[in-house]
Amino acid sequence: LSPSLGAPSRLCFEKFIDAIIDLLIPGTPEADLYGKPEFLFFGPGEGTTNMVGWMALRARDRDAET
Repeated sequence: LSPSLGAPSRLCFEKFIDAIIDLLIPGTPEADLYGKPEFLFFGPGEGTTNMVGWMALRARDRDAET
């Protein structure tokens, strides 16, 4: 998906966030590269300010630590 190829930017953002959440869910080999918790900060960026709330709710719904 890519906005430059005509995909809706909101859908691209949601897929990107789901991919990042996949890496944060405990118990997956990809989630623990250092043997300790890591923090990621995704503040609002250009064009995503109205999606930050959705992002936090999506992480919670998928059982990622928030």
